[in-house]
Amino acid sequence: MIIKSFTAETMSAALKSVRSEMGGDAVVLKTRQTTRADGKANIEVTACLDKPSAAQASTMLTSTAQVATTEKNRLGEVVPSMIESNETVSTVSAIGSDRLGEINHKLDLLLGLNKGQTEPGAHHGDLVRGCYLKMCEAELPEQFVELVISAALGKTSEAGSAVTAIRTELTERLSELIGDEPQYTEGDRILFVGPAGCGKTSALGKIAARLVATQRKKVKLVSLDNSKVGSHEEIRSYGYLLGADVLDTSEKAEDEFGNSEILLIDSPALPNRSDRLADLVARADRFNPNYRLVLFSSLYRSADVADFAELTKPFDPTHLIVTMLDLTKRWGTIVAATQATGLKLVLISDSPSGTGALSTITANELTEQIIPAENNDELA
Repeated sequence: MIIKSFTAETMSAALKSVRSEMGGDAVVLKTRQTTRADGKANIEVTACLDKPSAAQASTMLTSTAQVATTEKNRLGEVVPSMIESNETVSTVSAIGSDRLGEINHKLDLLLGLNKGQTEPGAHHGDLVRGCYLKMCEAELPEQFVELVISAALGKTSEAGSAVTAIRTELTERLSELIGDEPQYTEGDRILFVGPAGCGKTSALGKIAARLVATQRKKVKLVSLDNSKVGSHEEIRSYGYLLGADVLDTSEKAEDEFGNSEILLIDSPALPNRSDRLADLVARADRFNPNYRLVLFSSLYRSADVADFAELTKPFDPTHLIVTMLDLTKRWGTIVAATQATGLKLVLISDSPSGTGALSTITANELTEQIIPAENNDELA
C-alpha cells in the first residue's frame, strides 16, 4: 500500500492529481484545509493505493529519498505518510474492511463531483453532484462549495443522508456570514457606500422611513453625490416626504448636525481613480460616520465584487447590504461579498423595483434558496 498527500488550491484540482498519479482505485483517507506561506488557502487530500502497479509504484516512490514523519489519520491510527523507495511496500492492516468500505464510499462521493459518467456502485456520487451543481448554479464561490461538501462528507457515511448533511453544513457556514442589523440611536451617522446602481439612495430612503415612521426618530439627510443627475433632488424628495431636513454639502454642513437626530449620508458611485476615491473618503470623513454600510447588487459577478470590495476598504466599512435579490436566483453574491469584504450581511433587498422595506434573512432561508428541501428526492 502506498499513502501520499496531494495539495492544490481547490478540491477538484487535488482530486485530479490523486486520479492522475494513483488512478481510479485510490482511496481518500482524509481531506483538510491548509494555509500557504502567502496566506492563501489550500486543500490537502491524503489518499492510498492498496495494490499499485509496478509503473505506479515507480512513479510515486522514486522521488522519495527518506522516510518522512508519520501522522495520525482521522481514524486515530498511525500510518506512514511516505515510504522510502528501496523499501518493500507494506500493508496497513489496522484499517478494517468495514472502515475501508466506508472510505471507499466517501471516495465515490467525492470523485462523483468531477466524473461525467456513472459507474457501477457510484450512484451516491450523483447524489452529491446534484447538491454541487445547485450551489454552483447559485454562483457560490468554488472553494466555498468544495469546503462545504468535503466537511459534510466527513461527518456522514450514510448515502441517504448526504443531502441533509450538505444542507446542514451549508447552513452552519452561512450562519457565520450573517449578523444583526445595528440599532441606530440619536447622534448616529450612517454612510451608504457602493458601486453605481447598487441602490444606495433607495436603501437610505427605506432606512430613514423606518426610523421616522416606526421608531419615531428624527433624521437628517445629506448627499455627497455631485455627479449623478438628480441625486440631490431625490434626497430632497425623501426629506419632504419624511418631514426631515436635508443638509447641503458646504464646508460647514457637518456643523448643522446635532446629537438629537440620526444623519444618513448618501454617496456617489465608487470611483476607480485613486485621487477621486481619496477625495470622496475625505468628504465622507468630515461627517465622522460611525456606521458605514457597503451595498452590493446581487447581479454583480464574483470577480466584480472582489474589485469593488477593494475600493470600499478606505471607508472602513462596518456592515454589508445585498440588493436586487428579486432579480436573480443566483444568490452566491452574498457569500462572495462577505468573503471579499470580511463584513457580516445585515440586510437584503428582495422586492420588485425597489419597493418594500429592507429585510433580514436567516441562514436557513438562504440554504432553502440554494438547495431547496423540496428537491431532496430529485437530488437523491
